[in-house]
Amino acid sequence: MLISEQILDQITQEAQSSQRLRKNCNFHESLKDPCQHMLNTMLVGNKFEVHCHTNTAETFVLLKGTLDLMYYNNKGEETERFHPNPLADQYGIRISTGHWLRLE
Repeated sequence: MLISEQILDQITQEAQSSQRLRKNCNFHESLKDPCQHMLNTMLVGNKFEVHCHTNTAETFVLLKGTLDLMYYNNKGEETERFHPNPLADQYGIRISTGHWLRLE
């Protein structure tokens, strides 16, 4: 699949219709696949709860827009904040296994 402006626009329209204000376009066959690849459109106002991936790492590469990514300690206190922005030559972030995090 060619990732084009048309695909990004389609996923964005679907996210706009979603109560969660986000939409995935999955490239993996199954949630059981050892590696999951997807486009994830997250619109302004979308918030993820604090969560931790104990068995997998994550990598976010921004094609458009920005996001805030916050790390938390075991007490639920924010310890670090990142604001990747492709217009500032900050294209994404890799999150190691075991980090508590939240996106908005």
